[in-house]
Amino acid sequence: MNCGELLGIVGPNGSGKSTLLKILAGHLSPKEGEVRLDDLALDQWDRKKFARKVAYLPQSVQAVFPYTVSEIVSQGRYPHQGSFGFMSRNDCGIIEQAMDWTHIRPFASRTLAELSGGERQRVAIARALANDPDILLADEPTGNLDTQTGGEIVSLLEQLNRAGQTIIMVTHNMAIAARAKRVLHMQDGRLTDSVVSD
Repeated sequence: MNCGELLGIVGPNGSGKSTLLKILAGHLSPKEGEVRLDDLALDQWDRKKFARKVAYLPQSVQAVFPYTVSEIVSQGRYPHQGSFGFMSRNDCGIIEQAMDWTHIRPFASRTLAELSGGERQRVAIARALANDPDILLADEPTGNLDTQTGGEIVSLLEQLNRAGQTIIMVTHNMAIAARAKRVLHMQDGRLTDSVVSD
């Protein structure tokens, strides 16, 4: 795919969409073949360097500990920090920008338990953006949200894409997929079609 592209992946439940995204994120290994990024197989990448290039947005975000929103977003900068884990002024600026992009600064001091589903998803997006990745992988970013909130999340992703962010998005919603420049169709674990929009 090309830099700055919004790519949609669609298909019926169980077709392998989320599995494919996890393989692209390096969370799973393919049964055969290989995935390459910048002409290097994923298993040859230094994990920290790879984490700076690719951010993964899961279907839902959970916190085992009662971290605040700002603490969760700050986790996105971990791949960029040195051995001592200190936040630089640049790190803080990127975190603040990610929170502004996603409009979550007003509840920066709250925990996830205090937020709605849409707000949680915005926090997850902000954490991914704080990583300042080249590629954002989004797995069903509107899957557990009502229509209005889901539309707001998709609009946010579109804004990010227009600003130059490369996004690969898995969705079961064809109306959402239609907003992508290119759509890949999956069936039974295989890509069956590719459609490019005008």
